[in-house]
Amino acid sequence: MEFRKLIRSRFADPLTAIDLSMRYVCHGSAMGRIAFYDLEQDVELVLFDSQPELIRGISHSATGDDIYISIGDVSCQKLDANSLQVKDNVLIVEDVDERQHKSNCERSYTLLHQQHNCVLTINMQREQQAQSELAPINISDLEENLLVSHAPPNLNFTQQTVPFDFDGKHLIFMEYKPKGVREIWLYNVAQREVSLLLRFSKADPIVSHVKLVRNATDSLMLVYVQGSRQIKTYDVA
Repeated sequence: MEFRKLIRSRFADPLTAIDLSMRYVCHGSAMGRIAFYDLEQDVELVLFDSQPELIRGISHSATGDDIYISIGDVSCQKLDANSLQVKDNVLIVEDVDERQHKSNCERSYTLLHQQHNCVLTINMQREQQAQSELAPINISDLEENLLVSHAPPNLNFTQQTVPFDFDGKHLIFMEYKPKGVREIWLYNVAQREVSLLLRFSKADPIVSHVKLVRNATDSLMLVYVQGSRQIKTYDVA
């Protein structure tokens, strides 16, 4: 196995998003730096040195022709995968300095899959701070220019919630419960339903890196790491 040094990060500017194609290693940082490492030319191309907010996600289209980049909860850019030219820029928030946006931004968490941008609203549970009026889930389709809010009954993301993955059709997240109990939940976007998949007791090892994948028959599965060393799977359907 040959190790290749592909990405150079800046001091105090950690990587916050990464994606890989046959040609590029695409990555973004906390200070909004967007760069591409060209695997063929062995050179790094920096498109933008900074943005208004951190880069939350980078994802290729299903065909590989386009690259989508999520900039905080402010906007999403669509790039041509070959030329790296910006093809479209979708504004989610018009004024990033507006006071209400700053409050909402502090509560938001973004997951990006192809053209689907999923922004979660996290209620911080601080004293003297009202809960956000935004829906817990807001999903944008960047190709159709649609924004759809999802507010299923009793769904409330808090600081005890860990979002793990989003595949455009499903959202997977974990909730920490009293007495060391952890639960993994699945949200079905089309059916607007939340279902409990797995429950772990205090005695069970730590669970991390939960991902949504498809098996050989295209059935939905979970892959996760338990105890920092065991890779396990779970058949969703």
